[in-house]
Amino acid sequence: MDYAVTLEVVRLAEQFHERFDEARRAARFDGLAEARRRAAAALPQDAELMYRRLTSLQCLTARPDLAEHFMDGTLID
Repeated sequence: MDYAVTLEVVRLAEQFHERFDEARRAARFDGLAEARRRAAAALPQDAELMYRRLTSLQCLTARPDLAEHFMDGTLID
């Protein structure tokens, strides 16, 4: 996967993390799964897999700084 696609995946995942945080604060999760599916479906297959990992419940609750990990080269760790 090239740099531009990886950067786009990180941007989309960061947006989803923000949306998840808002939903958690409001205790309203309706539409969240559908938004995740739509974003993933618009990506190439390898990018979709990365997006799904970065927006998994495990990753969402760990609350990593995806942009920082991207810049450090430790995104998937």
